[in-house]
Amino acid sequence: MNRPWRIAHEPFDRDYQLLPGDGVFLRIWSPQFEHLDLNAPVMVSLEKVKHFSDPQSQGLAPRPKMVLGRRLTFNQPVSFPHPCAYERTYALPADLILKPLTEYQISGWVRGQNKSIPLFEFNFHTDSQGRLAAY
Repeated sequence: MNRPWRIAHEPFDRDYQLLPGDGVFLRIWSPQFEHLDLNAPVMVSLEKVKHFSDPQSQGLAPRPKMVLGRRLTFNQPVSFPHPCAYERTYALPADLILKPLTEYQISGWVRGQNKSIPLFEFNFHTDSQGRLAAY
């Protein structure tokens, strides 16, 4: 029997097995965390991406437009036995249900010395029940 073997490179590669199997988690890696308190709030924005064509740009690919969505604040990362200074993992709310089969953009930031510090931004899709689709 052939079993794939995972080589642990980071603490999370060992600790991920401690996460509950029925939850959805946001794992963030950023060098910005190294200079912040472990419990520094991370603000997150979830926005629906709308695709439509601009009548003036006929023949060009439609440009995505962001539609006002939902904001979340994560105050407490998941606690692991081997915490990493530049990485945080947060449990998404169990009641987070979005529009089914839709593309969203998620972006996150922290506040630091009178300014917002961006951490990440990427698009994702939801499944037929409006939950984040795994990829």
